[in-house]
Amino acid sequence: MVLLLAYLLPFVPPKTFSLLSVLSLSVPVLLVLNAVFCLYWLLKVKRQLLLSLIVLLLGYDSISTLYKFSSSEKSTNTSLSVMSYNVRLFNLYDWIITPEVEKSIETFVVKESPDVVAFQEFHPHKSIDFSEYTYKYESLSGK
Repeated sequence: MVLLLAYLLPFVPPKTFSLLSVLSLSVPVLLVLNAVFCLYWLLKVKRQLLLSLIVLLLGYDSISTLYKFSSSEKSTNTSLSVMSYNVRLFNLYDWIITPEVEKSIETFVVKESPDVVAFQEFHPHKSIDFSEYTYKYESLSGK
């Protein structure tokens, strides 16, 4: 019966019932125990086999999320390119002598065309266009 309760975990927000979210750690153990009892009752020819079997069948979706069974489908190997770049506020205070540093950064990022870009020390700049990337500016100071 605890395993049936564990099947409800994806539908219950952890904030509402935190003890239930801790139960999610025991789902693999509960599945194995239920399978062992199912085999035991099968050998002893007991009716409890039906209850255990029904609980396992109801949780088939959760079993497939925990364990990957081999399939005949070929997986496509797709790559994800990630770029992390310290842009130094796009030379906001003219710390770098090289002219048009911000344009060279923009050119480099566009040329590399990463799927994900993380800028450190980012400051919005009017002459730089990263419209092909959606960005979210977050300050670590919380201001």
